[in-house]
Amino acid sequence: MKKLFFLYLIFTQLCAIENKNYTVMCYMTSNNDLFAFSEKNIDQMKKIGSNNNLNILVQQDVFEKTESKRIFVKKNKLEIIQTLTEKPESISGTPENLFSFVKWCIENYPAKKYFLILWDHGSGIIDPNIWKFNHANLYIFNAELGLFELNRDEINKRGICFNEVFDVYLNNQDLKNTLRKISIELLAGKKITLGFDACNMAMAEIAYQIKDYVDIIIASQETEPGSGWNYETLLKPLKSNNLTPQEFAKSAVESYQKNYEKTFADFTLSAVNTTEFDLLTKKINSIAQDLITILNSENKKIFLSELTKIRTSRKYSTIFANPDYIDLNNFFTSLSDFVKKNINNEKYKINKKEFDNLNTNLIAATEILNKLVLKKTFCFSLPFADGISIYFPTKKIHNSYEKTDFATTNKWLDFLKTYTKLR
Repeated sequence: MKKLFFLYLIFTQLCAIENKNYTVMCYMTSNNDLFAFSEKNIDQMKKIGSNNNLNILVQQDVFEKTESKRIFVKKNKLEIIQTLTEKPESISGTPENLFSFVKWCIENYPAKKYFLILWDHGSGIIDPNIWKFNHANLYIFNAELGLFELNRDEINKRGICFNEVFDVYLNNQDLKNTLRKISIELLAGKKITLGFDACNMAMAEIAYQIKDYVDIIIASQETEPGSGWNYETLLKPLKSNNLTPQEFAKSAVESYQKNYEKTFADFTLSAVNTTEFDLLTKKINSIAQDLITILNSENKKIFLSELTKIRTSRKYSTIFANPDYIDLNNFFTSLSDFVKKNINNEKYKINKKEFDNLNTNLIAATEILNKLVLKKTFCFSLPFADGISIYFPTKKIHNSYEKTDFATTNKWLDFLKTYTKLR
């Protein structure tokens, strides 16, 4: 009888483990100038702690060492489950290390739903060189507004998961390949919900790169403050609620808004559904072709002038700290307004067919964008930040962009080449 009771206890404990609703996996590439913020964020996680509904797991670098810790976060306590040290595989910011962490999480802490957070700097779709800047100077206090705002003189182009001590990071192809491996080898082809606690990652090109392996992306179009997400308010809804990924993604955006709306003048966060992202990319492709046709017509000079005005004016486009990144919906809406206003203009008479096609595609694209963005928040200085950015340089195209999946399969790159050549 005692044996039966003992077996029953083991069985119920195993069922409790397997029936948890969420396993949250926070991959902290903190071997850089953000290490102090990683400590703060882990302290926030401790205030929630894992329970019967939730696993909270973290991988954190030991600063300036070839060592990382894998942590099970309990209420007011950290349990270091595994330490990787003095081995190549213990260096964060590599595809092998990220996959190893997620594999460890899923095999040891199974759940019905998984949420992966990539925590670090981010550079959007452009793969940069390792950069150096003083993160303490990234935001300055504006006494007139009573808020912190971006110090744009301090910003350089930046990727995701940078380990500055060992000069490694995940480029966008690394990210795609690792997420594919996670989906196929660990999740039987299922998709994962992905959060970027990093700058500039809410981009059409990034969503397209990983859409086959990720169902929802939570990310910022703009630069993030060093403190990033507030993990206490982020994780609190998961303690007892059986939230769907969509519901959780929306609550994450609300948490971010409450954290920064009264203290920072520059912030954004959005939750984007990737399941029908192909519809958007097809429309972008059509819009790009329409623009190329007009820019190759007799009216290319006057249209180029108007297009440049829309692209470069903050009245018509939402331009972020990286000036090559703009809000996609805001740009398409402004361009559509111009086309509708000028569709019967005599000077564009020869382009009427292209204008009709362009406007139809622009309207369709904005409707799709409104459906894909589940939830968004923005500061008063970026009132038309609508949740998804796109790469649109005005002078030179970065060589890494041409290697992206989006650029190699979409005419947007051809449009950019046409536009920058004419300028």
